[in-house]
Amino acid sequence: MTDTKLQELEQKVARLEADIRELRGLISDGTSKPWWERTAGMFKNDPVWAEIVRLGQKIRREELTMEFRETRKNPRGKRSKNNHGPRQIQKRKR
Repeated sequence: MTDTKLQELEQKVARLEADIRELRGLISDGTSKPWWERTAGMFKNDPVWAEIVRLGQKIRREELTMEFRETRKNPRGKRSKNNHGPRQIQKRKR
């Protein structure tokens, strides 16, 4: 290996070691807030976020309403007059 390549590798290793030291310092010294504290309240008073939340709630309400309707149609799993279970194909006699 040439001297210039060796020097380049040594410089890269030194930069990586410095980056690792910095990251370890952020993790271990306790001054860095947890991710949830950094993100909590990030969208406070944001009209776009409020619209996203409103639409999400609307979708969930509609899904619950659909599930409720399906359950009410057949509350005990009984067959209705028109519900004969899986349709079976019968061969016609000729």
